[in-house]
Amino acid sequence: MALVATGIVLLCFIILAFNRAPADIVLLGGLTLMLLTGVVSVDSAVAGFSNSGVLTLAALFVVVEGLRQTGAISSVARYALNYKDNESTARWRIMAWIGSCSAFVNNTPLVAIATPLVLSWSKKMSIAPSRLLLPLSYAAIAGGTCTLLGSSVNLALAGMLNDATEGTVQLQFWEPTLLGLPVAMVVFLYSALTATRLLPERGLAGAEPDKVGRYRLEFTVEPGGVLVGKTIEAAGLRHLRGMYLAELFRNGELIPAVAPDQLLQSGDQLLFVGNSAEVSDLMTMEGLKPSDSQVYKLEGPRHRRVLVEVVIAGGAGIAGKSIRDAKLRTRLGAVVLAVHRHGEALTGRKIGDIVLASGDLLLLETAPALIGGINNSRDFLMATTEKRPVSQNSGKRYVAAGLFLLMMCAATVGLFDLMVLAWLCAGLMVITRCLSVGAARDSVEWEIVLVLAAAIGLGNGLVESGAIANLVSWLPVHGEMPAAAIFAALFSLAALISAFVTNSAAVVILFPIAQSLSVVAGLDLKLTTLVLLMGASASFMTPMAYQTNLMVYNAGSYRFADYLRFGAPLTVLVGLVVVGLASLLAI
Repeated sequence: MALVATGIVLLCFIILAFNRAPADIVLLGGLTLMLLTGVVSVDSAVAGFSNSGVLTLAALFVVVEGLRQTGAISSVARYALNYKDNESTARWRIMAWIGSCSAFVNNTPLVAIATPLVLSWSKKMSIAPSRLLLPLSYAAIAGGTCTLLGSSVNLALAGMLNDATEGTVQLQFWEPTLLGLPVAMVVFLYSALTATRLLPERGLAGAEPDKVGRYRLEFTVEPGGVLVGKTIEAAGLRHLRGMYLAELFRNGELIPAVAPDQLLQSGDQLLFVGNSAEVSDLMTMEGLKPSDSQVYKLEGPRHRRVLVEVVIAGGAGIAGKSIRDAKLRTRLGAVVLAVHRHGEALTGRKIGDIVLASGDLLLLETAPALIGGINNSRDFLMATTEKRPVSQNSGKRYVAAGLFLLMMCAATVGLFDLMVLAWLCAGLMVITRCLSVGAARDSVEWEIVLVLAAAIGLGNGLVESGAIANLVSWLPVHGEMPAAAIFAALFSLAALISAFVTNSAAVVILFPIAQSLSVVAGLDLKLTTLVLLMGASASFMTPMAYQTNLMVYNAGSYRFADYLRFGAPLTVLVGLVVVGLASLLAI
């Protein structure tokens, strides 16, 4: 049975590493195989669904959504940047704000709110956003290691520790700070000292359009329209703000260098390069229409629609499908206008033939009422509109902030169990109308919840089958072995798995190993758990290692190599600090 259990887990890891299917489907499928083969009992398989950490996480999604919808988060974010700042000062302020907030709030909405603010600030200050956005993501990750509320991984590990020791050993609210705060300080200092040397200078507002244009969009001159017979310059297409006319297609022939005195004819196809803010101006220009006929199949008049930018999540169901096969118009009421990948706009005469991939940035056209459905789709990590919507519950921001602060204070003094406090706060958010019942239900990121619950079941299968015991017996671990060696191996393994799979799956699978190693080597289980937590949170080396890394991928015009160059040394540095501190504490 041990070999069967190990084989199932390795199969899940391989599928996840190659992004062949969503993580929750993969892990639930693996758990089903364990049940069918008798590797794990039913009670152990479903234990993750009653895990206190998983249940706490589900409630916290509702709490954070209440803070977001009331504007409590965005009102704080406005103070993160000052137009008197230089690049270095701005980087410090951004990291300090995002890092401190991430210790208490899910970092995904924080980064979603901060990213457009940083882009706008960078544009006005003529500073490359690529020098700011990756430090922003890293600070959010590091801040999440400082408290029990910081991330889903923290809560999952706390729940597993509680279950494994039958409540005799519990991870308290501030205990991750012991290693998390030094880690955050290392990340901040490293980013501040090396960002200008290790990060590229891309996305400058003052750069040439062909170097900063995110999208390539094709428009058609309407037959009989007001632009027919006008020159390019007379039509107002010569000096566009942040956009330029790259090519003109007429009767199937390409006119690459479009002269200002070139006359426009009916049916001319014009290829523009620019950013989403400027695309909206072309959308409203009389005499032009998007070449993609799918736009006209959307419901409602075009002047009432908005442009939305979305990032395709890792393991998304639409990854690997063509835009045509993804059927976003049918599923979400949205049409893809353009695609941006790896810092470059994708070209092609037929946009429907483009095969989507995780990390792609899509420009969609949709109705304002359908933005919520796009935001809640697990295929996308974030969605930002061309005009930031005004919060409908801004008068409740102090209520939401007050409820959240009360929950934190009660958790700090240990008044009630954190799970009880989280569910109480979530219920009060709905009762006080900080968000609606529907919004509360939709706010829960069920994929993350299912990933953690299924991974706990897989971990139980490894334990019950004897796979963990066999592995530990093969390792040269004994009571006199240096604690630093065990901590280093555990940290490295967690960081490596997290870089290419998911940190949630890594901690759940590695926790039984950490528990067994701590017994054999005579180490404190809580300290070993914290080392595992830090290793899984060192998600700096790849864009798919953590969702905030993927969110800033296209916004900062990054490439895969940028993460390795900037993140790999940081991972090693964080590992040295964690292993060194843990070894001292183990004495």
